[in-house]
Amino acid sequence: MSPDARESAWSSTAPAAPTYPERVRRHSLDSTAIASAGYDAATAVLQLEFTSGEVYRYFAVPPSVHRALRAAESAGNFFRERIRDVYPSEHVR
Repeated sequence: MSPDARESAWSSTAPAAPTYPERVRRHSLDSTAIASAGYDAATAVLQLEFTSGEVYRYFAVPPSVHRALRAAESAGNFFRERIRDVYPSEHVR
């Protein structure tokens, strides 16, 4: 098989890259660190907007973690202890 044929065969069977919502509906949090949080259950993506204006996505987050974040006495502490270094993330803006 030629290199071009191998490439063609591989690319036709490669799984599509996952797609994530650009924006999820976020709810305001009473927090000095996190302005709002949203969760997409279909993709298990947690999207956080910080009070600095930066937005991050966290992947493979169970719904229970999103619920616990919203109910936490301190969303910032909960984030630091249970989300920041636990789930893979992507800086959105």
